[in-house]
Amino acid sequence: MVSWLLIGLAGLALWIAFADFRNFAPPLNLTRAQAVSCARLALQQRHITLDSSWTALSTAEAPRGEDDAFVWQNGGPSGYLLLMNRFLQPPYWQVRFVRFTGDVARRAEEYRVSVVRNGEILEFAHQLPEAAPGASLTAAQAQAKAAEVIHAQFGADPAALRPIASEPTQQPNRVDWTLLYGDPTRYPLKEGEGRYAVYLGGDEVIAAHPLVFVPDAWKRKEIERSAPLESFSSLSRIILFAAMVAALAMAIVAWSAHRFSPPTFLLFFVGIFGLRVVQMINAWPTIEAGFVTSEPILSQTFVTLGSQLLQAIFGALSIAAAAGYFQGLRRHRIAPHSPIPALLISIGLALAWVGIRAATGNLVTLDPPWASYIELGATFPWLSGGIARLVDILYTTAEFFWLLRLADVIVGKGQGLFRTVIAPTLLIVLGTTLYLGGADIETLGTWLLTGAASGLVVAAAYFTFLRLHRAWLPFAFGMIGAFGSIKQGILMAYPGAWGNYLGALLLVGIGWLWTRRLALDEPE
Repeated sequence: MVSWLLIGLAGLALWIAFADFRNFAPPLNLTRAQAVSCARLALQQRHITLDSSWTALSTAEAPRGEDDAFVWQNGGPSGYLLLMNRFLQPPYWQVRFVRFTGDVARRAEEYRVSVVRNGEILEFAHQLPEAAPGASLTAAQAQAKAAEVIHAQFGADPAALRPIASEPTQQPNRVDWTLLYGDPTRYPLKEGEGRYAVYLGGDEVIAAHPLVFVPDAWKRKEIERSAPLESFSSLSRIILFAAMVAALAMAIVAWSAHRFSPPTFLLFFVGIFGLRVVQMINAWPTIEAGFVTSEPILSQTFVTLGSQLLQAIFGALSIAAAAGYFQGLRRHRIAPHSPIPALLISIGLALAWVGIRAATGNLVTLDPPWASYIELGATFPWLSGGIARLVDILYTTAEFFWLLRLADVIVGKGQGLFRTVIAPTLLIVLGTTLYLGGADIETLGTWLLTGAASGLVVAAAYFTFLRLHRAWLPFAFGMIGAFGSIKQGILMAYPGAWGNYLGALLLVGIGWLWTRRLALDEPE
């Protein structure tokens, strides 16, 4: 116990020292209702009146992309922060005003308003139907209008701009223009360029935004670097999915042999499925915001509901099958003594895991650190993060239950150092590495290092504690998930981010309840 306490304290120190608590994106201090109100005001200021056939859809966007990575790698934190206020897009609310009724051509028209920070309008876009009437400007007229827009919206001096492209597109009843300008005076980096794009539909400005031009040479190098990593990540997900399907089959066999707990299975299936349904309902505004107007809204709704429910059923089955199977393994129950030593060891394991993940995962940072903004798009942002992380952690716990069960089989069928120590250790390290590969891999080196170090910690916990006290695995992983929620709560990037602290309590509480259920015999 003392050793794990010391390891845990070292892990906590690593987490505090290396977990990146910076957020290089500005906070988005608007609720959905406030963002929609700002978008409607923007319409009024442009003398646009919409009737009741129009619907407002909204979602929170966090547009961190290759331009952010390019600026971060070439300009560092200071250059990135400077360009965030000029050419890079911060997190924003995107409010779409659309129609799902009427003919398809009419439904093609929509207004998109991007709202940032405290209600400022980042971009106002008007998507016109192809057949909409409009003017046919000459090149000189289009360029003059673009220069006027760039000066008014972005404060740039038109005389200092470098014309890059001026392309007309003939529509049935108008001429559209796409104009692109470089701004060498406001872009401090040696590579790349700050640019402005202006789009005209006839003589109307239908969109205008700044951007960072990323050189093709950097893009090619990034593709060469990331393509193998994406392949590894996809392979990891396929292997983990196949393993979970095999585990489901194994649980079915155990059920037929009466080495399974149907009450536990039913409890977990209903609970996890219910959580996934609540998660889907809470996230529905974001899901709906992605609907296209060219297809009937009912058909999109049914297809989306079907897909979401199938995913919810598989996830609930996977977790519930593991819970029912391992509830039936009586030898993993906790002896009726004080739980304090086991509790402290589990906390030590969790701290060691998060400390190693923080230390090894942040050795190389190719993207600017951003807080998570996806929760803001939910109906109740304070609820979203906790439920999503809880379901993920429960699924992870099920995966590691099966991994350690396989280690049990190897240990039980062999003798000697290789079969009893080396082989199960290699298995646990490989399984942990595959699990970490299921997420985005930043570099091959950090993935392998993090996987090996984290796997060795789990292997050490297996041989010293979890092999005979498997019931404490859910509590340990609940603690691990809680640290991720706490970090997002500290960043406080959006209204309702305080809900991450509630999520942390929920994770620890559910982990503890699962551990207690495993620890106690079921009533006859």
